[in-house]
Amino acid sequence: MPPKVAKKGRVTDGPGTTICLNAHNIISWFRFPVLCSPEHDLWMVMKEALKSLNPFQAGSLAYGILKSKSCSQDVCLQAMCVLLQPLDCVLRSSAADCGPPGFLDELVSDPSVVENLMSKKASCVSLLCQCLIHLTELCEKDCLAVQVPYRAVLDSVVLILSLCLGHAIGLSAAGFHLGRSLIGSLRVERSALDAIGGLSRWPLRPEELTKTYNVLTAYLENPETDATVLKKAFQASVKWLQAWHTSDEHWAEGRTFLQGLCPVIMKRLCSPPGRCATLPWSSSPASQLLLKDKRMSDKF
Repeated sequence: MPPKVAKKGRVTDGPGTTICLNAHNIISWFRFPVLCSPEHDLWMVMKEALKSLNPFQAGSLAYGILKSKSCSQDVCLQAMCVLLQPLDCVLRSSAADCGPPGFLDELVSDPSVVENLMSKKASCVSLLCQCLIHLTELCEKDCLAVQVPYRAVLDSVVLILSLCLGHAIGLSAAGFHLGRSLIGSLRVERSALDAIGGLSRWPLRPEELTKTYNVLTAYLENPETDATVLKKAFQASVKWLQAWHTSDEHWAEGRTFLQGLCPVIMKRLCSPPGRCATLPWSSSPASQLLLKDKRMSDKF
């Protein structure tokens, strides 16, 4: 039977015995199907560990749980809350009173621990990058045990990208410090653009598409955008255009985005860094399909 969780990231395996607890150790238990059966306390240990581990370890554990096909739904729900807590913190910091509009109904661990990490630049950048990388990888999964609040997640990722550009200002003290930590952070920008590209697979409303297109356009138009970030922005744009082209539901929003994107591409092609960054666009199936589309032929 798996050991029982004590406190501060340690577990007990009997009287007088203490074992160091970390996400890697716990995730390794998934390799033993007998431990995943309802007769064992593995899932209870998982739930307690999500509360006891530090946010970095808890985030890694939550990601491992969400990838598991044998995990119970209540544990997956708790894992999703832990994984998305940094993004929830970003939305909460954008409010004047640091309360709503967060999107998590229940916080699994002490929110002050995450808030403390988010108040310091180094830990804020590291925690957000870890969260965004895990989110990007989960976007590639066709089926998850619990539903992702994708609209709120997209709002948070768009806000992060806007803060990195300096186009958004936190209305609270926490939001002000968050903005100072994120502005110009290439690590966060690259991770957030990967995440927003992954989010193109999820169904969204027209207003959310417009916000996404606006922030991508801002990165593509900004002459100070780093070359590596510019490449990520083009890659994300290609994914959104590919998703748009496969459906007529949001034709108007996608068409507006494309019409604004084409002049940017032409301008970027005039510089060597821009040509490298626009390669994902020019060689993508989406661009070829769109260039041949009769409905857009008058624009080319």
